[in-house]
Amino acid sequence: MKEIKYRQLVITPSYVPIDSSVTLINAKIIDLLETKNIDSVVLTVAPEDTDYYINKKLLDIFPSSRKVYRIRSYEKGGKWLVVARKHLKKILPLLFYIPDFHFVWEILAITKLRKISQENKIDLIHSISAPYCSHIVGYFAKLILKKPWVCQLDDFWADQPVEHFDRYRFLNYWLERRCFEKADIVLSTSREILDFASKRYPNEITQKFKFIPPCYNSSEYPKTFEKNSNKHTFTFLGIFYRNHREPHGLFNALDIVKKERPDVYNKISVRLIGRNAGGWGGYIRENGLDDVVILQGQVDYKQSLIEMKKATILIHFGFMQNKNEIDIHVSGKIFEYFGAQRLILGITTPKGPVAEIIKKARGIVADYNDPVNIAKAMVEIVDNHSISQLYNWKNAGDIEDNYSSAAVLAKHRKLLECLIG
Repeated sequence: MKEIKYRQLVITPSYVPIDSSVTLINAKIIDLLETKNIDSVVLTVAPEDTDYYINKKLLDIFPSSRKVYRIRSYEKGGKWLVVARKHLKKILPLLFYIPDFHFVWEILAITKLRKISQENKIDLIHSISAPYCSHIVGYFAKLILKKPWVCQLDDFWADQPVEHFDRYRFLNYWLERRCFEKADIVLSTSREILDFASKRYPNEITQKFKFIPPCYNSSEYPKTFEKNSNKHTFTFLGIFYRNHREPHGLFNALDIVKKERPDVYNKISVRLIGRNAGGWGGYIRENGLDDVVILQGQVDYKQSLIEMKKATILIHFGFMQNKNEIDIHVSGKIFEYFGAQRLILGITTPKGPVAEIIKKARGIVADYNDPVNIAKAMVEIVDNHSISQLYNWKNAGDIEDNYSSAAVLAKHRKLLECLIG
């Protein structure tokens, strides 16, 4: 039986699990901490009626021995539940927006805290978002358990660009501030999240801000996989968001390559894999790109690692809040790409943190809004790199030093042990 040095209560509905790079990266950190005798008890959502997209194939990546409290959320169910939530939204719309629509889970999770504290010796509270309701539960856990609290943001909260936030954003500012005031540490895997938030807060709050990047674990990637020796395979894995992350620039670039460099076009295969990818089928057929572009729906986590290794070039599309703004959303998927040891083509803004980190990994950045620039980048890759060279690609040395699981684990462990004392 392993010796437990410390035990943390991890509060995160997204442990369900859902297909999210950041969710799975955090799950890996929890696993790795246990190798250093820091145990985790998890308070999360039950998969039966959550509104999350659940991938049950992922359940086996979580250790069965871990103590997990799964709380019902009552977001999906029979007709009566749909009607009840619809009427409740008309009467009390605030419930669905402060901070999100998981309010039933939030209330029931808070009522479970006393029982958790009676059944477990908890040394630390660690709430992880999104969703942000985890921090409301973390706030009450701090009051009840009276233990150090790490409030971790893996996405923007009050600065969230999603439009449905706008109506009640002022309330989320208030909730965010109360949580930051109560927390011992405000942790994020994104410097940009902390930079945005720091503009609104005094020094006594910003001095709590800590940055630890996401990580990758090389041992999880397949050693053997199918290779395409005839085509330079450009692969994207992720989620498309209407008006924010779309492949129009790539499609227009392929049309340019087809007309100006048909020899290169015939050496290219483009695979777009993930949620909403299939919606572009009509477009590529109408524009005669279906001989090169392959669309595939969402795959599970383990399969996504195989697809990364099968690719010769991995595509990252930026997340554009507005057309002319700099892309500041450093996606967790980029760090999984690092683990695959592949050349990354970042179709994003030429400047900004996303472009910088891709270049740091010896990747290539092409302007999201400039199909000619994207076409040029693709042609240069094919002309200058053989398929064999790309399959033997290596990251820059400081990628391993900063983002490997061992490097990031050491930072998490140091932070937690300093808090617990």
